[in-house]
Amino acid sequence: MFHGKCKLIILIYDRMNNFSMGYYDERWNILSVRKPNRRQAPKIKKPKNFKTMLELAEKLSKPFYFIRVDLFNLNGKIYIGELTHYPDSGVGKYDPISFSYELGKNWKIESKYWKNK
Repeated sequence: MFHGKCKLIILIYDRMNNFSMGYYDERWNILSVRKPNRRQAPKIKKPKNFKTMLELAEKLSKPFYFIRVDLFNLNGKIYIGELTHYPDSGVGKYDPISFSYELGKNWKIESKYWKNK
């Protein structure tokens, strides 16, 4: 989430038995992106309560420039997992590498502390 807006959805599939990941945009279109050394998750239908999940993620992320919002959708019920400022300790990589740069373009940091005096 960048500035309260979803720019990437990472789906974790079968976490406990056969861990894999899928990548979607904010409209639930599958993306041709992956993490190196991670299995690609099967394509999943958009959850019936997807709109509610997205709205919740937007509300939770609003105060931050960037944050990962972890939500669980279990039997149609939404649970909040955690809010993470540094996913993968800030060193995670995507394949293709160009996706990292495209995603990073969404991060606009404006602060009086960053301006030269």
